[in-house]
Amino acid sequence: MSTTQADTKGVLRIVKKSKNYLTPLFEAFTNSLEAIEAKYGSQSAKDGHIVITLEVSKAGEQFAFEKMSVYDNGVGFNPENFERFNRLFDDSKSKKNNGSGRIQYLHSFG
Repeated sequence: MSTTQADTKGVLRIVKKSKNYLTPLFEAFTNSLEAIEAKYGSQSAKDGHIVITLEVSKAGEQFAFEKMSVYDNGVGFNPENFERFNRLFDDSKSKKNNGSGRIQYLHSFG
């Protein structure tokens, strides 16, 4: 396993912030679903659990995400997942899944 860290310098300019403020929540939820399926398989994924906690602030009529915590009992961050995490724009999972969703976390939460 490599000890390199994901290089996000400059990528925030390439991957623009989604106009949909729920994108980070969607990304977290789908990542948890994939982790649960990887651990239990699609037939017994009912054994999976996802807990999402959102902390928001309100200014007038506007809400803003302050913090999001996601816990699941999926496969976890195994060495293969960690290596993929460190490679930006890696489409080894699928052609439409290149790992850029995590950049939305940086846009939304810094």
